[in-house]
Amino acid sequence: MNLTNRKTSEQGSSLVSVMVIMLVTVMILAAMVGLIGAVLLSLNGWRQTTDSLMAAESVADDMLIRMARNPSTTPAVGEYLPFAYATGYPFLTPAGQSAPGTIVGKGISGSYVRTVMVQYQFESDGRLTVISRQEAQ
Repeated sequence: MNLTNRKTSEQGSSLVSVMVIMLVTVMILAAMVGLIGAVLLSLNGWRQTTDSLMAAESVADDMLIRMARNPSTTPAVGEYLPFAYATGYPFLTPAGQSAPGTIVGKGISGSYVRTVMVQYQFESDGRLTVISRQEAQ
């Protein structure tokens, strides 16, 4: 009878060991899935903020090129430039006789918004000169 109880006891402890190993494995896999999810969310945020900045810079460059070709050009109300994962919106404050003008390019991707401001003026010979270019905070 002792031999039968011992065999049953060993089977029970083996079952407990297997269950503990399975529990630890499931916990490790759950932690890995959580970590991978956090990394993917972080990368998505980085991509969206980069896309919105590129859209803002592209819109500002587009307005500079249009201003160089035709100084009296203005963006239409509601005008926007679509990009793969972002949208760019141009805004313009025309240059006066002595005051520089401002081009504002606004890029939006998801919930991220980035803005680039370019100050410009026209020289007496008609050349377009960029005074400053910076990302607005």
